[in-house]
Amino acid sequence: MFILLIIVGVSGLAWNNQRRADFETTNKLNSPSFKNNETLPAQFTCDGDNLSPEFTIKDTPKETKSLAFIVEDQDLDKKQFKDLPNPAHLMVWNIPVGTTRFTQGIRPPGTIGRNLFGNFAYGGPCPPEGETHKYSFILYFIEKDSLAITSDAGLAEAKKTIEDNSIGKSKLTASYTRVKK
Repeated sequence: MFILLIIVGVSGLAWNNQRRADFETTNKLNSPSFKNNETLPAQFTCDGDNLSPEFTIKDTPKETKSLAFIVEDQDLDKKQFKDLPNPAHLMVWNIPVGTTRFTQGIRPPGTIGRNLFGNFAYGGPCPPEGETHKYSFILYFIEKDSLAITSDAGLAEAKKTIEDNSIGKSKLTASYTRVKK
């Protein structure tokens, strides 16, 4: 009987972690800077002003204690960047739960991680010339006030901790093509 309880408990934990990773809410994260599943304007890329887009957050789940936000290139050549620990354009966690807006061009509040370009800031999309890449902007709803992730943590490490403590997420995507010069 005791072994059966352990098996049921472990199965429940595995299901709970899977549920957290897969639970995606819609319309919690929006952007007046671009429309979901459309082209990202050049001003938010390396070809423009390299500004971070504006985002609005609404209807945060009541269990949320803090937020996390990751911007990454879904088409990044992982082999090319195999020695780079942070193939993300932006990673921020420990964002206060009352935050309802990320202002264009201003770093969101919270702990910021090193990005793809080695900076602690937003680094706009910059795919190879002539290529179209798809970018994900993911807001995570965290069940803890604070996550113990160092600013130098790699994307895989930070994302695992964030997803393990997430009660849901909301995602926007946009694509960008660099014009051959």
